[in-house]
Amino acid sequence: YNGWEPYQYRTWKGASDLEPGMVKWLHFAGGYGHLRYWPLQWQPVPFDRGIRVAVAKLD
Repeated sequence: YNGWEPYQYRTWKGASDLEPGMVKWLHFAGGYGHLRYWPLQWQPVPFDRGIRVAVAKLD
């Protein structure tokens, strides 16, 4: 996930349309009852999030 929305781009294709990364192997498991793969719940791993920080010069 990142903070760039699709409407900020001319073609409405944002930076979060494709996110390369490792996948959780349990997301590919299936048929065991409690382990199921849901395509809409996929997320890349490890995930890095952009955050804001306040930077100030120390005297």
